[in-house]
Amino acid sequence: MKISIPIEDVTLPAHFHKGDTSPERCVLLLHPHPLYGGTMDDRVITSVGQTINQMGYSTLRFNFRGVMPSTETYKEPAGSLDDAIQVARYLYENLAVRSVGVVGYSYGGSIALALATRIKLDFIITLSASLDLLVDTGTPVESLGMVRPPVLLVHGLSDTVVPFSDMDALSNLIGDHVETYQIENENHFFVSSLLSVADHIENFIRSVWDG
Repeated sequence: MKISIPIEDVTLPAHFHKGDTSPERCVLLLHPHPLYGGTMDDRVITSVGQTINQMGYSTLRFNFRGVMPSTETYKEPAGSLDDAIQVARYLYENLAVRSVGVVGYSYGGSIALALATRIKLDFIITLSASLDLLVDTGTPVESLGMVRPPVLLVHGLSDTVVPFSDMDALSNLIGDHVETYQIENENHFFVSSLLSVADHIENFIRSVWDG
């Protein structure tokens, strides 16, 4: 279902898929950098979304402000964090959602971690999240130590866009309730491992919501 979500003086295009068996549980999907071709229709995001929908849960994906060609609306990572906060509130207030988890890829992964320091989430999953972009949201890195929901960090060992060392740094900041999935011979774009990533995400979500 296509919807539009009002954010300040614009509306964000979004797609809400209502779950078949547990529609009150929803996963918010956050896409890569809006200035570098990232949109809610990114192949990684849509593939993960399909996996979650097949589990019976709802998903919502949306475009951050600044998605090309409307780059003049881009509000930096801090603005994208505001977008995510408002969209999460919209889920609770307008779509009968009671529980929210978040999956973010690349830029979206950094926004997901920042979001977890601002609102209540059931879990956080990131793929190739950047420590620098997290800092750019205005989030103190030490606040990750106060994030309590389960966290899954996924990263390719051959990532040349966001170094694998970022995952180690983020894991250390979060603490002992973080799970990591390190993928050999994989880069930033999950060209060869997307199916195994989706399986790992499914198992992680089941451990939280069906556990």
